[in-house]
Formats: sequence, C-alpha cells, structure tokens
Amino acid sequence: MRRRRRYAEYAPLRPGRARRSWLRTAQLNVVGWSALVGVCAAAGAAGVLVARALGASGWWGLVVSLVPVGAVVLADRRRWAAMETSYGWSGSVGEVARIAQELRGRGVDAEVRPDAQYEQPWWDRIDAPAEAPHTASLVYPNRHEATVRAVLRQHGIAPPERW
Repeated sequence: MRRRRRYAEYAPLRPGRARRSWLRTAQLNVVGWSALVGVCAAAGAAGVLVARALGASGWWGLVVSLVPVGAVVLADRRRWAAMETSYGWSGSVGEVARIAQELRGRGVDAEVRPDAQYEQPWWDRIDAPAEAPHTASLVYPNRHEATVRAVLRQHGIAPPERW
C-alpha cells in the first residue's frame, strides 16, 4: 500500500533554515507523547530489574528504555520511505517520461503524471493562446530521493528542496 503526502508544509516565517523534525510523518499529541514516555518508563523499569537479576549495574538496564523510541523512529522512517511524492518543473510530458525511464533503469519506481489542464472560462478565451503546453510531474517513492536528485542534476534540472 502506498501512502501519499497530501499537502506540503509551508516554510517557516522566521529567517534561517528550517529544522526537520525527528519524526517525518507522525505528529504526536499529548496522548501520543504520554504513551511513548509511559512505554519507555516501563521498558526502563523492566530493563533495570533484568539487569539486577543478572548481576549487572542497573544503569545498563536503563538502555532498554530507548528501545521504544527506536521502534517509533524506525516505523516512522519506513512509513515515510513508502510514501510517494511528486515533483514538477514545467517539463513537457516527453521530457518527464525520458527521465522516468532513466530512473526505472536505476531501479526507481517512477511514474509520469500529466498535470491538469486549466479550462478557461469562455469570456477569457479570446485573448488566450490557442493551446497551452502540456506539462507533467514526476512521481516517485521517498526512499529513492537521493537517486532522483542525482538524475535531475545530471539533466540540468534543479532538484526539489529538502524540507
């Protein structure tokens, strides 16, 4: 199952580079943070008990309290990697198809998605050009972000900015 990003987040209004959250897809609320802290505390307590039963220092058992955080981060990164994203640079359908073909040759599951054409109302058609150029977007899974960026740079296309 592929997940799709719905809307891009807006850039922050304050100057400087925006920091990426340590969780890329999950947004924990108070209940989520409380559950994560509770599971970490329970894992730490169980780790201390096991460490003392084995004759080791209790501090070694506290390392177990980080296991739930690692599991959450791992699940979040796997979910992010499976999500697909699209990037358009006003390229023609043929140009995007050639790049998608090259990416498929490198093992990237890339698709071409033609952009929707704007249908002008009848009162604006008098001054409009006869036929607007057809453009397309490149759609690919996030896990192949580095490969897509490299191929776009090879073709002289500015790759998408990282958020």
